[in-house]
Amino acid sequence: MSRMVKDHVIRELTERLSGADGMVAVNFEGLTVEKSEEFRGLLAEQDLSMTVVKNSLAVKAAENVGMGDVSSILGGQIA
Repeated sequence: MSRMVKDHVIRELTERLSGADGMVAVNFEGLTVEKSEEFRGLLAEQDLSMTVVKNSLAVKAAENVGMGDVSSILGGQIA
């Protein structure tokens, strides 16, 4: 992934997190596409969303909005 793309992802995620009350990390390892879509639908019913990005980019975005260092909860296949 190029630096330009990484910067764009960080900016977009920072914008989304800046309007959020918090962030929840979930391990989606082994989740089928069908179950993932079902989960996303349940989240949407509650006006929530799930985003999958590189953990390092999520850490930077969380730091940008003052959530501190979230790297300890981001490892593996996390959304």
